[in-house]
Amino acid sequence: MNISTDFNLITKLTAKKMKVIVFAAALLVCSLNAVAQNADSFYSEVAYSSIKIKDVSSSSVGAVKPAIARFTIGGVMVDNLALEGFVAQSLKSDSVYVDGLNDTVTVKAYYGIALRPFVNLSDKFELYGRLGSAQVKYEDYYGKFGNSHLLYGIGLGYKPKENLKFVADYTQLSTYGETKSSLITVGMRLGF
Repeated sequence: MNISTDFNLITKLTAKKMKVIVFAAALLVCSLNAVAQNADSFYSEVAYSSIKIKDVSSSSVGAVKPAIARFTIGGVMVDNLALEGFVAQSLKSDSVYVDGLNDTVTVKAYYGIALRPFVNLSDKFELYGRLGSAQVKYEDYYGKFGNSHLLYGIGLGYKPKENLKFVADYTQLSTYGETKSSLITVGMRLGF
């Protein structure tokens, strides 16, 4: 074992790591102005969401995929962080075969509030996340029921014109009881 050779190898590896860290930090600092979006801007959004509600119990009966129209109003409160509220209207029910019955599930209400951190990847594309709370009320053959959920998700926006973005996102709702729910959404956001 040669201590001098080992020391030189460790020094070279550390120097390479330091160069990568310095380059990444410089790139981040230089890009901050390019990705910042200013506070005090407001927007509305209309979107179509397909909700997948899956039975995760031991007797799993499958999943249903009702659809909703989601309406959102939001505002950028601080640079690159928006606060938004949303409500939805049922568009389509879906059915699953349970205990010899065709059980139709309808989303009767979907509303909530969320934080939406975002960053511009370029002049045209935006990457965003969503973290918040949603109240979801369903109706099926067995009656009406509702749950509060934590929601979190990720999305991408495309800006073809000033104050117009096309958006697509995936949102996961926290598991409640024996059901797990997620949404795939496409829509349009208008700034004002």
